[in-house]
Amino acid sequence: MNYLSLAALVHIYRDGPQVPGDWLRSTLSGHLGGYHDDGAAAQTRAWAVGGVLGTESLVQMRPVVRDPQGRFTDDFLRAPCQCTIGGFIASGPARPPRFGVTRFQRWIALVGNPGLNPAIDDDPTRHGALREELHAGLSPVFRRSLRDGSDRELLAMTVIAKLHAATSASKTYAPPALLREALRSLDETLGRPVAVHVMVSDGRSVGILHRGGQARVITPPPADGRRPLVGPSSAEDAAHAALVLLSPPGTATPAGADSGAATIGDEVFTLCARHPVRIGRD
Repeated sequence: MNYLSLAALVHIYRDGPQVPGDWLRSTLSGHLGGYHDDGAAAQTRAWAVGGVLGTESLVQMRPVVRDPQGRFTDDFLRAPCQCTIGGFIASGPARPPRFGVTRFQRWIALVGNPGLNPAIDDDPTRHGALREELHAGLSPVFRRSLRDGSDRELLAMTVIAKLHAATSASKTYAPPALLREALRSLDETLGRPVAVHVMVSDGRSVGILHRGGQARVITPPPADGRRPLVGPSSAEDAAHAALVLLSPPGTATPAGADSGAATIGDEVFTLCARHPVRIGRD
């Protein structure tokens, strides 16, 4: 079985590297079943990474990893962005499913679940009606921006379109509450499915919709020699970075995986680059 897991890194440093690569590799191996970071392409089979630097989106996608020395963590840490999101397939003999980072201007999004709603995916009529509803809700410019028209891309573009509509006039970054509102709207449209993972970011904040599977927030060790953009105003703000890991239902969890990690229930939440360990909720 293939497992598509998602990860987000949010930190308060001006540029990278944000966390030690060795720490990230050992953390993924220790918290996500099926992940092996030995550089074997047969085990880490595909990945996609995205970040936003200023108004430019930076995306790296590897639908098939053929280089035996290729590592997801190298691409994940390469872009000097304060907010980085990524997804990867680990293990499994089957051909990796098609997935990628959806982007529009300075917005990026990534969807981890394979369908629109597991409760209706086996009903072609209901599934098709929901796809038509989402597609009809997009303005022409967003419809033209669709690359493959997959379920994942349609969900991602739906969230981006809502956020773009709310911020395009002022040309400001979206407050975290707006990201949560857009993700909750998508969740309601889908009928609050039992399993769905969505990440969206504009480079300042990351919004996350998590249902099903496991969600963990882990604080990385300090990055030596890095100067934060803002000084801590409290003990909570002193934590410089946060790593979010989302694993789908059915993923085997290694023993001791919860050690040092905060487990998040099914919900919508945000993290902001100025306060990465503050989990925003409504």
